[in-house]
Amino acid sequence: MRNLNPMLHQVLWDWYQMYSKDHTIGKFQESRDTLTHNRTQIISRLIHEFPKSYVESYNIYSDLFNQNEIFEIYDHLEEINILSLATGSGGDVFGLIQALETYFIGKKINVFSVEGNQDALKNQENLFKKHIELSLIHNKVKLFPIVLTIDYDFFNLKTLFEDVYFKQKDAKSFDIIQSSKWMTEDSVREKIRFYDYYRLINQWLGTDRIATLLEYADPKGPFKFEQQLPFYALDDFAFFCKQNRRFNQLAAITPTPCIARRMNNSHLNQCRGCISCYDEFEVITKLPCKKTYKREKTYAFVMKFVTGKLAAAMTQKLQDVTVEYLTVPSREGDAEKYCCLDSKESISTQGNGFRLSQKKTKK
Repeated sequence: MRNLNPMLHQVLWDWYQMYSKDHTIGKFQESRDTLTHNRTQIISRLIHEFPKSYVESYNIYSDLFNQNEIFEIYDHLEEINILSLATGSGGDVFGLIQALETYFIGKKINVFSVEGNQDALKNQENLFKKHIELSLIHNKVKLFPIVLTIDYDFFNLKTLFEDVYFKQKDAKSFDIIQSSKWMTEDSVREKIRFYDYYRLINQWLGTDRIATLLEYADPKGPFKFEQQLPFYALDDFAFFCKQNRRFNQLAAITPTPCIARRMNNSHLNQCRGCISCYDEFEVITKLPCKKTYKREKTYAFVMKFVTGKLAAAMTQKLQDVTVEYLTVPSREGDAEKYCCLDSKESISTQGNGFRLSQKKTKK
């Protein structure tokens, strides 16, 4: 993050210096109950967790906007409306804004940021006012913070937007919807299913638009749920597509080999034995009470969605049986794991199962 946005990274560090360095939280414990964190706890994790979320979000959307088909659609939009769920202090929000700044000029961007922890959302507002409003030069960005603890089936979220936002804006959909690292939290796991999220974005995402889902996941992590999370997400997506065949406009384009099998009605539906599909991100962070920076690699499970004719265009790339996709990067000397659609075909190309073909279009 220091390289992408050094000014914002310094703001985070300055904020941390203002608060107690004695308060530390375990990495995995803090991801389980962020809804109840107090202000000191939130600041304590900013310097470590915010940059990771920022880099993850930036990389995901850079990959999407690198595709000519996606870039051209968003380049023609004058206004981009974004719904971002469970944003915390906003690492994913600012990473998306940075990606938009990299690729587009002169856009009006409205970010509707939904978070149940009022202190975390206030931090996000302060960061936006202190840095983003003063630094952006390419686009006009507005942040609309919404304090809301999302309940079962997104009922209260739907009520709020259908009664207020859609009427005020005379709109019925968003141009980007994102959810980042919250389905594993204690306050969510028993209330919200991946199926519910797919149904929400199928209803609210505009035609020829994109949405994302990112979750903590690690093939060698200490928590069984994180190891199995990709299976839950993919099974729910397959079930959603089956149950909503007549009304579904949603197509998932990553993780590539897994989704391609779901789309294919032949013997290729069967898994070839991968642990599952993960993406790997690298970020440099400065830990509390340390003078040096630390280079960290983290795993996450990422799904990218598209709708409309854009979906048809993008999913054509997923059916090539001669491509072998990287599904689990190596860690500590272990061999990388690859997956192909049909092991009987001759493999001619290897690719990243989480990244699409790179066709970067400059501004």
